[in-house]
Amino acid sequence: MIEAALRADRVVIAWGEKHFFNKRDKKVMELLKNEGINLFCLKKAKSGHPRHPSRLGHDIDELIYFG
Repeated sequence: MIEAALRADRVVIAWGEKHFFNKRDKKVMELLKNEGINLFCLKKAKSGHPRHPSRLGHDIDELIYFG
């Protein structure tokens, strides 16, 4: 995952607000950030989580810097 992310122009994260990840989302984000990889999302939920594309309309024009 790290190798692929390092080769990518941008890494877009999108998992929605479901809390069944057993903190895996935070672990993955930490791994990526420790490698200096910038993370983007399509839109943020009220909770701060990156929204899942299936819950969005088609009017997304730009990526949001996530960290």
